[in-house]
Amino acid sequence: MAQGIGFTIGVQSEFPAETIASSDHVSFLNAGIPAIHLFSGTHLDYHQPSDTSVKLDTAGMSDVALWVEEAMVYLADRTDPLRVNLQGAETIDLNAQVGEREASLGTVPDFTYVGDGVRISGVASNSAADEAGLQAGDVLHTYNGQPLNDLQTYSNLLRQSSPGDVVQLEIERDRESLVVEAELKAR
Repeated sequence: MAQGIGFTIGVQSEFPAETIASSDHVSFLNAGIPAIHLFSGTHLDYHQPSDTSVKLDTAGMSDVALWVEEAMVYLADRTDPLRVNLQGAETIDLNAQVGEREASLGTVPDFTYVGDGVRISGVASNSAADEAGLQAGDVLHTYNGQPLNDLQTYSNLLRQSSPGDVVQLEIERDRESLVVEAELKAR
């Protein structure tokens, strides 16, 4: 349905490589209720106090509303019942995230990245990542020697860290492996 909507109205949908346990729709999925999470993307101030109304992506919001309208019309016009079977689907461990995150590297992940590691789509100014020289497009492979297999692992490792901790990161930039150190800052 999502791919068809993209074709009919010209609003393309991107599917993230994985579902993050902190996403709002995960509780529904785990209960066997089909659910999706729609948004127009992240930016450096996403979920921060500095994320003010000036940063609203009105064009993206319009695209999401148009997408939802098309989905609702499609579903409402169906004469056959929509059958979804989530039995046997992998559940997402909501306990994977324990406690609030106090430390920040200052990166914005690329939720659409498929591959080994965690690709960065942005770096906040004056952040630990910025001071360590990380750049948009870098792929984080390890965090203090621990492999970053997915975004949830990255989030959990940050959650276990404290501001002031110095972490060693193995990254890939332009097909070259680098090792950098970053001193985490308060979130």
